[in-house]
Amino acid sequence: MPATTTSDLARAAWAFAHGMVILEVHGVILEVHGRFPGDAELATAWKRGARVLHP
Repeated sequence: MPATTTSDLARAAWAFAHGMVILEVHGVILEVHGRFPGDAELATAWKRGARVLHP
């Protein structure tokens, strides 16, 4: 569902950034516990997410 207002876009951007930062910070812990793949490309995910959110 696309963002329909500036507020919707701001919330989506915040949620995406928050989730990505959590992955960056806790990625090693998640990887050790088998919940996050060690070969995940976080830089690519950041770029793709930013492109999707750019109006």
